[in-house]
Amino acid sequence: MFFCFHRTPADNQPCRIIEDSGRGRPVQVDRNVLYLHPGKQRVTRYHAEDKVELWIMGDPVGQLTSGRLPVTAAGDIDLERLYEQIPGHYYWFLVSEHHFSCGSSFGAIYPVYYYREGQEGWVSSSSLFLSEQLHLTADDRRNLLERLVFNYPLFDSTWWSAIKLLPAQARWEWRGMEWSIKKGLDVSQYLGQPEYSDKSHLDRLVQQFMDGCQSFFPGEKFGISFTGGFDGRTLVGVARHQNQSFFAYSFGESRSTDILFPQAQSEALGIDYQPIVLDDEYLEQHAVGSARQFMELSEYNGNIGRPHYLYSAVALSERTDYMVTGNFGSELFRALHLPGMMMTSQLLDVFSSPDSAWQERLKAKVRAWSGEVYLRECDELIEDLYEYLQNSGLKGNQRFYRFVYEELFRKYFGPEMLVQSAFLNNRTPFLNYSFIRELNQTIWSGVHRPLFEDKRYKRMVGQYFYAKVLQAADAQLYRLPTTKGYAPADVNETWRKPLLLARFLQHRFSKNDQCDGNLMNEFVPLFSTENPALPLPGIVRKEKSMTRSEYINWLSIAYGYAGTRQYQFV
Repeated sequence: MFFCFHRTPADNQPCRIIEDSGRGRPVQVDRNVLYLHPGKQRVTRYHAEDKVELWIMGDPVGQLTSGRLPVTAAGDIDLERLYEQIPGHYYWFLVSEHHFSCGSSFGAIYPVYYYREGQEGWVSSSSLFLSEQLHLTADDRRNLLERLVFNYPLFDSTWWSAIKLLPAQARWEWRGMEWSIKKGLDVSQYLGQPEYSDKSHLDRLVQQFMDGCQSFFPGEKFGISFTGGFDGRTLVGVARHQNQSFFAYSFGESRSTDILFPQAQSEALGIDYQPIVLDDEYLEQHAVGSARQFMELSEYNGNIGRPHYLYSAVALSERTDYMVTGNFGSELFRALHLPGMMMTSQLLDVFSSPDSAWQERLKAKVRAWSGEVYLRECDELIEDLYEYLQNSGLKGNQRFYRFVYEELFRKYFGPEMLVQSAFLNNRTPFLNYSFIRELNQTIWSGVHRPLFEDKRYKRMVGQYFYAKVLQAADAQLYRLPTTKGYAPADVNETWRKPLLLARFLQHRFSKNDQCDGNLMNEFVPLFSTENPALPLPGIVRKEKSMTRSEYINWLSIAYGYAGTRQYQFV
């Protein structure tokens, strides 16, 4: 899926639209032409009054009602109405005689990149394509720094200082002779104090989620990610309740619980199950190539530790055009609290520090990597982070969840979902604007938990919602255990609380599965041997002192830096 648009003040004619389902990207870009290539997705056009057209490219869930387009009286897109009426992942384009605007669906999982020089404007789904067209060299030192300390870049930075990333819930707009960036929806307005805590409202929330799932499930056979946790099994339960045509799948090493657990439960439930086994053949013949392709398709914003996401997408695409996953579910119901690939300890420190001491600790981390070389970029980063923390008017977990909706979701999940979109569509029922807005008005949202809460029994509050859904949808799955050792019924039913505690403790102190389910211990040395890392400018490599996740992040940045430097122009 690809789009590009280039305009200058001299272009005073309405833009033309070229939809190309064959070749893909244009060899030469003509001004004032919107190029659309849907790839595995689709393009839909809607007409409004006064010669206004709304184009949607991607995998929207549902259709707009004719005559009720989400357009204001002034001719602007109404993002809240758009997100309410059409969930899913897509790009949108609003086109009229003297106006053009575009953006992405709620969460901005699909990125929009732009470039400006004077009044000349470019906008595209591909930063690499823009760099080629504009003859730019990857040169953004702060982008490198952000990737090193946070695992992904923040805000609008890209590999190229001249190319920027459009903010989430915003639009790139050309009106008359000028272009601008405008924020269309402020998610912080839905992060205040919860209004509802009674059981009846939870029941309504459960029903709203189940109704929403019905819209997300396609009208043809699809795959559901079925693991040992709560997210996937909740979707399996709802699909069974609605008599959907689906099969379950999971990926992992053949002896891992990622395979054995869903395989056994699928057999017990009579569910068609497809294991995607990561074995020696995968490691020797597919893993390294899949990692390279993953990085290239994500435009080097992904992670070399995720080759199995591409490998599984290819395998599933041979059977279906749709996968349904529990992505975003856990993050909605419980606060993140442990450092890892999604949140580094530095980012946790930024949001949890009661004072400004995080600034000196961040500088110390940067000095450990680069001495004094990146201190200017570090000071600029600290200034922007401080402003971001202050300008929301929020505190604690509400402030952090603003970051989750605006940055974390698209920076962590975005690259893998962009890669998957090259082969099939990943539908994510939990990332539904209407549902999230309703959820955040209740005590069951992770927004209303203490910041980075780490007490396990308190973090189970989020699992209560899953249990209620499964109680309503599927009595069998409701009573089957998860890989945590207990069943959803143990969370939901008061009389089972002693059983919940016993099962939790038994699982905690029993011998856990030590299998390397995704073969990372074998894959990472193999990848680094076949792909020697290009040195990063001014950065000291400290491989021996790195954790595995830090080393994978380092390799990803080095590989991305080398990849983007291929696009150098004199």
